[in-house]
Amino acid sequence: MIYMKKKLLNISRKKLHKKFRHHLVSVLMDCDILVIGAGILGLSSAYHLKKDNPRKRVVVVDRSGGPGQGNSAKSEGAFRNVFTSETNFLLADSTIDWFHCLQNSLGYDLKLAEIGYLWLFSQEQYDRMTRVLDIISGRGAALKTFEKDELKRFIPDLTTDFRDDEESRLLGLEPVDKGVLGIKCGSIDADALVRSYEHLFLELGGEVKYGTEVKKLKITPERELGIPGEPFVWQNCHVSGARTNRGEVNAETRS
Repeated sequence: MIYMKKKLLNISRKKLHKKFRHHLVSVLMDCDILVIGAGILGLSSAYHLKKDNPRKRVVVVDRSGGPGQGNSAKSEGAFRNVFTSETNFLLADSTIDWFHCLQNSLGYDLKLAEIGYLWLFSQEQYDRMTRVLDIISGRGAALKTFEKDELKRFIPDLTTDFRDDEESRLLGLEPVDKGVLGIKCGSIDADALVRSYEHLFLELGGEVKYGTEVKKLKITPERELGIPGEPFVWQNCHVSGARTNRGEVNAETRS
């Protein structure tokens, strides 16, 4: 009987310890704003959110051991501001200006290189694009047009004429007569960009938890009723946190 009591007491202690440990992890991970993913989008969002909300606790979680180890690691880091959409142009153009600010004013070496972005057209294609190119350049995107002989001089190995065969027709290849170069286009080191955002975010007092894999989002009713099984399909809900391999993260700010 004494042995059984001891065994039950030990089990209760283990359960209590486990419950307390889970609660402790949850408390440590509580925040105002939770950002899932420490890639370019995650860390840049976290930086701007922390900058706009300096008193709030902003936490970034990522399953990897460092920044930009997911999709950001696969990025070639190419950028351009030549778009037919005015919104896309404004977003891209201002982002390129920010890249320059990061490198030239704030001292982050992004390996930024404005090497340009070249489009190749046949004469017919170019004629169809003339009005569009005028609109794009009218918005402020710097463009330069090259004739066929100039392209051959600058890029000797460039193929400008294609055989009239089945393969060329299937691929839709037309002879190259014109080249349009986007001047304010080029590339950066994606990893350097991610790390610059991480550094800026941490400088503001942000927090990053690596090795923290999100298993499930925590969905909470707008108005909790205290009924087992919540949330129900008829309740208005919001994302209030996440369940991770290290415990529960509760975020006050609704997403």
